[in-house]
Amino acid sequence: MSIDVESGDDGTTFDAGDLGTAWLPFTEPRAKDLEQLVIALIQHAKDMQ
Repeated sequence: MSIDVESGDDGTTFDAGDLGTAWLPFTEPRAKDLEQLVIALIQHAKDMQ
């Protein structure tokens, strides 16, 4: 299952199922990016049950 999350103003899209590459575009993740990732991970966990 793939969950794509768009981080907003810069248009960066990352897959919540691939945490290793989700961090590559960022030297320091913004709070908004972390919030979007957490939401996607929670949704992914719910879908896996």
